[in-house]
Amino acid sequence: MGKIRPDKILKRVEKEGFERVWRESASLLPKPKKRLELVSGERGKSHPLFDLLQRMRQSFLDLGFTEVLNPVIVDETEVYKQYGSEAPVILDRCYYLATLPRPDIGLGKAKCQQIESLGVQLTKNKCAALKGVLRDYKKGEIDPDDLMEKIAESLNIPDSTAALILSEVFPEFAALKPEPSTNTLRSHMTSAWFLTLQALQYKLELPIKLFSV
Repeated sequence: MGKIRPDKILKRVEKEGFERVWRESASLLPKPKKRLELVSGERGKSHPLFDLLQRMRQSFLDLGFTEVLNPVIVDETEVYKQYGSEAPVILDRCYYLATLPRPDIGLGKAKCQQIESLGVQLTKNKCAALKGVLRDYKKGEIDPDDLMEKIAESLNIPDSTAALILSEVFPEFAALKPEPSTNTLRSHMTSAWFLTLQALQYKLELPIKLFSV
């Protein structure tokens, strides 16, 4: 078997689309001479950090504490509620989360011609179905993970062709820029504990014994 050429693979992706090339990429790898045995009879090794975490968890459990999972994403307004004028200093070390906007993409004559140039036979019903998919995606009724599948269903085409349509006909998706939100990744556990205790304050008897590792 010859050497794998990434440059040739990328050129194929440009012409044929990622999905099709990805599905065929298994043929580029040599087949194993014997079947891989997942169970070798030997015990695997755990990571020292998780060994320590498990010991900490067990210690808290033995003391009668209940384990909870604190939020990982905290809105900046919660930090302002908790720390007031000190909040900007705390938020300065936080990572803010951003999301991609849902584009308002139309299906004009030019785009229909591009789709047909990729070997897809369009009809009025198919065009209407595709417009519906784009509209529902804009409204948030279709998850991004399902968009390619929905396009394939609306046009009655393979996923590989739908992937090619997304990249060739709708470059608007690739041009999207993240828009920052007020959500932050938790920088310290204290900000998350406020939310957990707020949710449980009238549901648990005092003293409240909780822990989170």
